[in-house]
Amino acid sequence: MYSGSSPLRTLYLTVELLFLFVLIPFLFAFFKVNPVLIIPGLFSLTFITWRILQKDSNYRREYEFSVIKLRLFLPGFLVIGFLLAAVSGIYLFNFEPDNFMFMPRRHTSIWVAVIFLYPIFSGLPQEFIYRRFFFTRYSSLMSEKDLILFSAITFGFMHIIFHNLLAPSLSLAGGYLFARTFSQSRSIIITSIEHGLYGIIIFTTGLHNYFYDGPHLH
Repeated sequence: MYSGSSPLRTLYLTVELLFLFVLIPFLFAFFKVNPVLIIPGLFSLTFITWRILQKDSNYRREYEFSVIKLRLFLPGFLVIGFLLAAVSGIYLFNFEPDNFMFMPRRHTSIWVAVIFLYPIFSGLPQEFIYRRFFFTRYSSLMSEKDLILFSAITFGFMHIIFHNLLAPSLSLAGGYLFARTFSQSRSIIITSIEHGLYGIIIFTTGLHNYFYDGPHLH
């Protein structure tokens, strides 16, 4: 809960937030960093934020996942996932037919690998940074409601590295959903399941081209 902090610590945390969540994505996008470096960069930032949390008095190490909790959220995940699949599928089928279900049709083995690897090696690190770290580290700067809002905004902003408008826009909406889920569950496992589900749908329907800036598959 928001409790305020000393002016010096407030300044320090504000600068840290701007550096990690605004300047770094901006530099990645501005200099068009090689997409091959995105995942190593994500892992590096995950390690840095984890190390920072080890020294943060607000950080509580707790076992935060339970099947009972997941059962409360899963129906909502499935409804939103269905809507995402339907809307993106209809759009791609009508306006970008070459991209419609591109990976399942043309690169099935890569698609299967993505289904298993994306939630663990991409979704989970992002959820640690943008939910666990963000909510813990900056709880003294803002209220819970503002933590949800700014977690979503910074998550959407990070996706400017893909150099299109759709990725940040969808990620802003997704970031809000993930932040709200984390606020209610306090579980990055549950938010990673939600994140992974929507990510898999994006890679399945064909929207992945907006979330990938590397060499295009043929």
